[in-house]
Amino acid sequence: MSELRAVVIDDEPLAREGLVEMLGLVPGVVVVGSFADGDAALAGLDAAQADVLFVDIQMPGMSGFELIENLDLDPLPAIVFVTAYDSFAIKAFEINAVDYLLKPITLERLAISVERLRRETPSHSLPEGSTDELAEHLRAPQSGAQGSPSPVGTGGRQPPRPGSSSDGPLRSLPEDSSRSLQEDSSAVRQRMQALMSSLPEGRSPGVGRLIVREVGQVIVVATRDVDWIEGADYYAKLHVGAKVHLLRETLASLEERLDPTRFLRVHRSVLVNLTRVKSVEAAERGDGVVVLAGGTRVKVMRARREELERRLEALHDVG
Repeated sequence: MSELRAVVIDDEPLAREGLVEMLGLVPGVVVVGSFADGDAALAGLDAAQADVLFVDIQMPGMSGFELIENLDLDPLPAIVFVTAYDSFAIKAFEINAVDYLLKPITLERLAISVERLRRETPSHSLPEGSTDELAEHLRAPQSGAQGSPSPVGTGGRQPPRPGSSSDGPLRSLPEDSSRSLQEDSSAVRQRMQALMSSLPEGRSPGVGRLIVREVGQVIVVATRDVDWIEGADYYAKLHVGAKVHLLRETLASLEERLDPTRFLRVHRSVLVNLTRVKSVEAAERGDGVVVLAGGTRVKVMRARREELERRLEALHDVG
């Protein structure tokens, strides 16, 4: 069995370093690089010669999906997406990701993902019967241990820098860990296919809430209350009545997460909530203007007017 060469790509230092630490505890895995954003990853991945990329989906500038679309590697590494949002799962599997890890990541779940990777890449397969040995290894305390690593993304103690030694034992795995590690990766895909078949046009219904972090507080914004969204570089402005919330996310990323039957991009920097549209007026050169329920007027590109009218009719038909 050759070592599985892994690269971690995540803009959050604690999450990135924590995942590097946890991967270092799994037998047969070596971390050959970690990057804080898509641009750095594109510049360094060729030299890393990775077998698998653990990629955060939401990153400033270039999302994890956009990073994968821009990869020019042969062969292409296996992809495991890492995120705090389950709403990305369908698109992740459409891209043929091997696995999809939800934060906070536990060592038990990570071990299952690594085994799934080995099954997907025969050159890195474990010898017969060694999944039991892997589970036993993860159960066993590490020498010189004093504590246990926090799940990735929980905001717990800061993990050591990549390359530093582990300072804690691993928590005991459940007794059925061996069976979990031997789970066929096709089971995950079957569950995702069943979910996809229940959705119209194979699309996710979208998130129902957006989390906005402001000074001293976290604000939960229901997507149904959002009138329109304005893109501003790596941020998005959520217009909710007279209030404006600044969200650290690109407009492209938000468009992927929101319900496509309710939100439409009418301009390169604007998404509108179709349920808030009161009327559509004609403008010069075939462009249009959307008038929202609160009186706000938003420009519509000529190329989007037909689609806008079609979506509005479909929304009305749905009820």
